[in-house]
Amino acid sequence: EEKTMTDRKELESEIQEELGRKQYSLMNDELFGYVFGREERRDLTADLLGAVLEESFGHSITGISFRPAEEFPIHSDKDQFSRIAARCELGGDEHIFVELQLVNFMESTKMPLICCAMMLNAQPEHDIHPVATVSIFSYSLPGDEDWRSEYHFFNNETHHLLSNGLGIHFLEVPKFAKTVRKPVSEMTRLERWMEFFANRLSEEEKEELAKIDPAVGRAYAAAEDFFTDRENCRKYIRREAELREALAALRSSGDLS
Repeated sequence: EEKTMTDRKELESEIQEELGRKQYSLMNDELFGYVFGREERRDLTADLLGAVLEESFGHSITGISFRPAEEFPIHSDKDQFSRIAARCELGGDEHIFVELQLVNFMESTKMPLICCAMMLNAQPEHDIHPVATVSIFSYSLPGDEDWRSEYHFFNNETHHLLSNGLGIHFLEVPKFAKTVRKPVSEMTRLERWMEFFANRLSEEEKEELAKIDPAVGRAYAAAEDFFTDRENCRKYIRREAELREALAALRSSGDLS
């Protein structure tokens, strides 16, 4: 136990030194919640969700309101992820319920399906609206090499879409980080957001991206602002240490390559 405490202190000290060099992970839950879970920046959340969902639903997101994630309770002592629940307006009376999730070492990809079921169940039977989850993974899923995956209800033989009332979207940051970097001017809207999470751009490229896409630029600025508060720094360090310890344990057990 004493060695474990010493190891944790050394790890936290290492993370503190990284922050001193302005090296940090944009996949940290505390930082993620600060950038995308605050009322004053809900338009950034809407922009990110729009980059993922608008093609599927055929409408732009015109407004967003956050919903307490407790309305859709998920009970698990194994899964580690941040959840931001929202109602997204699509114009007129059309809207969808969405959960944006930052996923770290989640054991099962069934969890987004459970979240969709909870969102459907919370609605009145006479007024059911579409639901979707957008999961941003800090690790790679086995199988498909594409960094973006989208799931709906299809007929297995004809591929006819039964309904777009339920959508599950996976974004795998490590797979995206292995792709060839495009010039900022040639990136799609979603690629610009993925570059934000991958955090592999130079300062000059970030500045160029911010001029092209002010929403992503504001997200970078919010991340910088997060670290001006000492308590935020402490929360970040604690969570980052937990994530790295969990990653090390998974690798040592052979559950993660």
